[in-house]
Amino acid sequence: MQSPKLALLYGITIWVSLIVASLLLQVAETGASPLFESMKFIVLAMLAVTLTTLYVKAVKQASAAEGVLVGTIWMAITISLDLALYALGLFNLSVGAYFQDVASSYLIMPITGLVIMGSLQTLENRA
Repeated sequence: MQSPKLALLYGITIWVSLIVASLLLQVAETGASPLFESMKFIVLAMLAVTLTTLYVKAVKQASAAEGVLVGTIWMAITISLDLALYALGLFNLSVGAYFQDVASSYLIMPITGLVIMGSLQTLENRA
C-alpha cells in the first residue's frame, strides 16, 4: 500500500461522515425508513467515490489490488467503529441484523476501489 496513513485517515473520515449524515438524516426523516436507508447508502457511495479519487490523486499510481485493499481497510474501520458503538448500547438492533442491513452496505467501499483504481490502472497500461 502506497499510503497507509492516508488510508486510515480516509477510513475514519468515512465513518465520522456517516455518523453525522445519519444524525442529520434521522432528524429530517418523516418516518420513511426505506428513504433513510437509501439516503444513507447514497452518502456512503459518494464518500467512497470521492475519497477513492482523492487517494489516487495523492499516491499518483492506481492498481486494482490496492483499490480493493484500501476499500477493505475502510470497510474494516467502519465496521470496527460501529461495533464499538454497538458495545456501548447505541445500536438498537441485533448483531445479525447489523451485519445484514448495515455492514453489508459497506461492501461498496472495496468495490468502488476496485472499479476506480482498476480502471485507472487499465488506462495507465494502455498509455
